[in-house]
Amino acid sequence: MNQGSNQGTIEYLAKKLSKELQECNDEVPVGSMICEPICDHTSKKNPSSAQYRILSLCRSLPKKEKDPTSHSEINSIRVACKKKGSERLPNCIMISSLEPCLMCSGAIILARLKQVYYFASAEKAPGLRWILEKASPPLSSENKRLQFNHYPELFLLENEKDSYRLLLQSFFQQKRIC
Repeated sequence: MNQGSNQGTIEYLAKKLSKELQECNDEVPVGSMICEPICDHTSKKNPSSAQYRILSLCRSLPKKEKDPTSHSEINSIRVACKKKGSERLPNCIMISSLEPCLMCSGAIILARLKQVYYFASAEKAPGLRWILEKASPPLSSENKRLQFNHYPELFLLENEKDSYRLLLQSFFQQKRIC
């Protein structure tokens, strides 16, 4: 990855991730990246113009690695933590092609990621959205909801949703043909 292409706005980086997933291989096209903010005083006035630098960009590789935990989110967190020299990524964001699953959601919470952006919702199983709904801070001491010491913000990237859905459909169609 060259220097000019590893930083940009969330919209730019989402398109970069989407382009990376176009490369065909045997794995389901799921990927994610961890990005850290680049100090820019103008971005505080206009958050959509905030600039980020990619720390990690990974794909899900459970078949290749023979490891059911080799999800892109886990892989991205591992690489970014090593680069930062810490088990926490408090000012970092994640951009993911799919809403993170329950396992990856736990890793996101433990890594203290600030925000998670995703292209498509998890439809067959609960994911991060479900956890955040169930784990919202209690309104009273009688409210027995799940409680965590960190709650990342979650955002659906509407602009990438349709193209990613087509990529997934194409991938599974090809699998049925073979």
